[in-house]
Amino acid sequence: MLEATTITADGVRAPEQGVTSPRRAARVPRALRDAAQFPTVPDSPGDAAAWARVLAVAAEQLAHAARGARAWPETVQDDVVRALDEVGRLAAAAKSPVLAAQEARGAWRQAGVRSFADLRARTTRTGRGAARREVEAARA
Repeated sequence: MLEATTITADGVRAPEQGVTSPRRAARVPRALRDAAQFPTVPDSPGDAAAWARVLAVAAEQLAHAARGARAWPETVQDDVVRALDEVGRLAAAAKSPVLAAQEARGAWRQAGVRSFADLRARTTRTGRGAARREVEAARA
């Protein structure tokens, strides 16, 4: 159990006598701590970039952990698949307005690039059809 603390008048943390917290400290992997570098003051673009880094690190770590999914209990497999389904939906919802903003900004226009979808196909290596559908969804 963690000891509860109070802040004294001079700003020093002091343990409260006889009070303990039932919560344990969470184990946060270093990669996640490193990715979660949020601005000290709320900042929409800075916060979005930090959340994107956190999402990428979490996905990478989960992909690594999932190599052992055959040994997981069925309830864990179900929970992970459900969470990944939700993440996929939420990631697509988050990506659409960003793609629309990128396309509208026009910085993608360069020699040899016929359309924003072509650039996305090259960048993501998913193919033109998938990139076109992604861009069309972002425009909707």
